[in-house]
Amino acid sequence: MRLGAFLMGGLVIGAATWPLTYWMTYPISNEGERWWVVGFPFLVAVFDSEGRDYVGPLTMPGVVANGLFWFLVPQIVLVRLRHRPQPDGTGIHQGDAVA
Repeated sequence: MRLGAFLMGGLVIGAATWPLTYWMTYPISNEGERWWVVGFPFLVAVFDSEGRDYVGPLTMPGVVANGLFWFLVPQIVLVRLRHRPQPDGTGIHQGDAVA
């Protein structure tokens, strides 16, 4: 049951990164010029202060990699929760099947 919830959460978060890629930006400055980097954690595009964009053959793979990354975040949380120390000294909840 919990695995399904985490998979659904991963799908929602991963799918949401596609339309939200533009808003996942951060500014950088170089020699007085301001640039906007789009995509987190993988770079997708860069815009300069005049609005010119710098994209290339790695733009679409970056978008896909960002979606996969955000899909996996809930899975990492799930693995950490499943393998946390238990009061009886085991690392997995009693009764849980190991996937």
